Amino acid sequence: MPYAASHSDAGPRMTAVDIVRLQLDDLLKGSTLVAYQLASPANRRRTASPTGYNRAKFRSMVMTSFANMVDADDYALDYVRSGVVDVLLFKRERLTAGYRFVLTRQTEADDHASLGEYRLPRKSQFWRTDRVTPLSAFAREQTRERIFRARQEKLRKRCFGSSWQDTKLGHSFGEDATHNL
Repeated sequence: MPYAASHSDAGPRMTAVDIVRLQLDDLLKGSTLVAYQLASPANRRRTASPTGYNRAKFRSMVMTSFANMVDADDYALDYVRSGVVDVLLFKRERLTAGYRFVLTRQTEADDHASLGEYRLPRKSQFWRTDRVTPLSAFAREQTRERIFRARQEKLRKRCFGSSWQDTKLGHSFGEDATHNL
């Protein structure tokens, strides 16, 4: 998902989901840079201490506590509510983990050079990740079901237009929500 290099264009237009996608796309390449840059200042003070700009310490924390994010080869997102995004991670199409990303809009300036294009002007209201917590097995299953239903609905709408809710069309989708016609 390309964005303009200028943070004035990139920041305000990004949704919480955009921020999580950028972080995950980079993590799946084995990098922790974008996750670091898009962490909130409060998050980085906890995870990249003592200054909040210790990229090596942040990377070590990710590789220790969230290694399966770097090891995954795919992900699916579920927008739960404003600033909350659930993520399922997959390795070779097998569900390996789930996390909840909690993001907030930022009001403090954060313009350290290590943040690159993601520096924060004061009162920017840009989304940044405050915390990431593992999903329980139950929450992972609920998230998988929501993603499954949303995918199936999207496919039905694309294929059948205004008739997508017709009960006679339910047979045209398999267990994995793929089209079977």
